[in-house]
Amino acid sequence: MRLDVNTVQQVTDACFDLAMDGRLTEGQQQAMLALGEHLRDALIGQLAVDFAAPLDAKVTAAAARLGIVNQDLQAEIAHLNAIDQTISEVTQLVGVFDDLVQSAAKL
Repeated sequence: MRLDVNTVQQVTDACFDLAMDGRLTEGQQQAMLALGEHLRDALIGQLAVDFAAPLDAKVTAAAARLGIVNQDLQAEIAHLNAIDQTISEVTQLVGVFDDLVQSAAKL
């Protein structure tokens, strides 16, 4: 039995992406980098391993946890991207208010 290495790779990539994301604190970025490196090493090890039948329950549990973590990471990335959109929208609103105040001052 094997773990889904594509999902492990997605999680690893997400960790590295977040490690370079300036919206996270330095400590968060360092933690994501360390986790990404650890997962990358684990991924390399998994490519060569076919887990024996006695480990099926553990592999199944790991696969379930992997799916949950992947979903959580993707949601976090989407959330961070939504913050950028919100900042853009608020910036536009500030511009509208500035224009409104300037227009009112001309009356």
